[in-house]
Amino acid sequence: MPERGRTKSARSKIKAKIQIMIIDNEEHQTKEVYALYGLAMYYAQCCEKSLVMLLSSAWASQVDQMITDDYDKLLQVNMKKTFGSLLKTLESENKISRELTENINSVLKIRNFLAHDYFWDRAGEFTIHEGRTKMVSELNKYIDIFDELDLKLTEISDNWGEQKGVTEEMKAECMNKIIQKAMHDYCNQI
Repeated sequence: MPERGRTKSARSKIKAKIQIMIIDNEEHQTKEVYALYGLAMYYAQCCEKSLVMLLSSAWASQVDQMITDDYDKLLQVNMKKTFGSLLKTLESENKISRELTENINSVLKIRNFLAHDYFWDRAGEFTIHEGRTKMVSELNKYIDIFDELDLKLTEISDNWGEQKGVTEEMKAECMNKIIQKAMHDYCNQI
């Protein structure tokens, strides 16, 4: 028959291991919330930059008369605008369907909620397992909403580009230049 002290010690060890597992699970879940928040904001930014690209190309006024310098200037102006300002520009030019405008507007509201109020409004939920589980689900939903809009905007941009003679090879070359510049800049920092 085991001694009472050993049993109590064994129970204490098991209890300590369970506590560590709970802490590890909570830490993992907390990291998951932060990671998904970051991913949601990334996709929101993708939507925003897709709008910039479209307002500087396919939806730009007198786009067919633009030369490269005009495009570059317009792109720089649009890059400095907030998501809300981009939407106002779109609405004032009335170049897209009401449905797409409403979709962009709803994405803007979600993006602003995430950027300005999300963790404040979820402070209580963030402290408990069930609340973080809800947040994980909610953030995944937002990611899907942002991704869906970005895919629509990218499709519009791609179709316009194809009509103007932009090929996959040209896009790949631009992406390669971006990657090469990043690598060059990184290597010069080391």
